[in-house]
Amino acid sequence: ATDLPLSLLGLINTQDGTNLPVWLGSLWILFAFCSIPLLSVWSAPTWVVSSLGALFGPLSYMSGEVFEILWMTELYVIVIYAAFWAIYFPLIRHWARRTT
Repeated sequence: ATDLPLSLLGLINTQDGTNLPVWLGSLWILFAFCSIPLLSVWSAPTWVVSSLGALFGPLSYMSGEVFEILWMTELYVIVIYAAFWAIYFPLIRHWARRTT
């Protein structure tokens, strides 16, 4: 979702130099299959869901740097990811609840 635009802008780089490597696309597919059933039954307040998204979303990309498969070229990319996940998690939970 945000990976391709950030890659095209040169704000993240991957080990193989492609804009959307197979492993990253696979993670998004896996996330879609796992998150919808899990988030649909999660009864935490929206602010908790948003806060956890803002915290753990960027941490997953930072782990990519630790494993040397993804690099963020600017520090503010972490803030972009935090904002994205803070909005995306509550939205996907709302959608998941409506469809299940």
